[in-house]
Amino acid sequence: MHLRPLSIVAAFGLALSLGCGLGASEDAPNKDEASDKADADNSGKDDGAGEASSSDSSWQDGLPESKHVDVATDETLESIFDYLNELTSEQKHDLAEMFIGLRDAQYKVMSDYDSGKGGKMGGKAGGKSGGKSGGKAGGKAGKGGKAGGGYPTTVFRAVDQLNQTFLTDGKKLMRSDQTDSWNDCAALIDLNPPELDKSSGGKQTGGPEEGKAAPEFSLKTMDGKSFSLSDLQGKPTIVQFGSYTCPAFRKEAPKLETLERQYGDDINWVLIYGYEAHASDGSRVSDENIREGIDYPTHKTYEDRVEMAGVAKDKLDLDYLIVVDDMKDTVTNGWDGHPNRAFILDASGKVVDKQQRIIASNVATTLDELL
Repeated sequence: MHLRPLSIVAAFGLALSLGCGLGASEDAPNKDEASDKADADNSGKDDGAGEASSSDSSWQDGLPESKHVDVATDETLESIFDYLNELTSEQKHDLAEMFIGLRDAQYKVMSDYDSGKGGKMGGKAGGKSGGKSGGKAGGKAGKGGKAGGGYPTTVFRAVDQLNQTFLTDGKKLMRSDQTDSWNDCAALIDLNPPELDKSSGGKQTGGPEEGKAAPEFSLKTMDGKSFSLSDLQGKPTIVQFGSYTCPAFRKEAPKLETLERQYGDDINWVLIYGYEAHASDGSRVSDENIREGIDYPTHKTYEDRVEMAGVAKDKLDLDYLIVVDDMKDTVTNGWDGHPNRAFILDASGKVVDKQQRIIASNVATTLDELL
């Protein structure tokens, strides 16, 4: 499964599917009626009221054409469908239409960056999916001329905004019995176009450059002791950024912690705790956080931030070193190290790998090459 995130389309009313059978006669159906019902079920034509047959392709009818998506073979769309339970034909159709709009808007962001036409992107690009959010995101992303060897962080952020809106609007199409699987899917699925990740090797593009020495910084540990990056030279070092309100950070934490224990004294590992990615009083409240009862507001003081670093350490059972960024997020911004990103340094302190989203298996691959 391919898993690694605009008002897209108004959520279709689910009253028909949820209310199926209401008002029906309490009398048992006669033989002819039962036969007709069976024929209808077997045909895969459920009018949006039941689970679509796996061989039923009627959901593809009437979808807009797109040079970026073949709905019959697209792996990401297939992964979304596979992750969810009992999708109706109507839901499949609506999700596919939203996904086509998402892809068109994403590629418009990338294309307009390449051609330096940031101010013109968005609105039309996403069709039903683009809307105002697509235009705004695209405008911000397109201010940099040609992409060269890879796209900058502004493009990743613009695409991420489109991804988040797709996930928010897609959830509106789900029945109550589907919301848990949708939330799980939203946390794990990689919605980025393959070409976007490929352009930077799926890696972070901002911050310290690969092949160059990582810039020095000094912060304090959770117990107030001074720490400098240069203290860790002599071994490969993972510099990770994170916050507890980032669902992706929480989900990957157990794998990363296992990895850190596996390599033990052969490596250094430091987590820089900065701002809350999805503070409960911020503009990017996470549906998954709401579902899990994770309610932590924006840090008002440095002491608040230290306390939240302690929450992450305790709840995620983190053993590696944690240092706390200042309230201006000096190191986080300087390294372009927003939550769930990472840099891997060699024993001399030179950057050898940058990851847009830290993944344990990718870290292990790089460490194995260094050790």
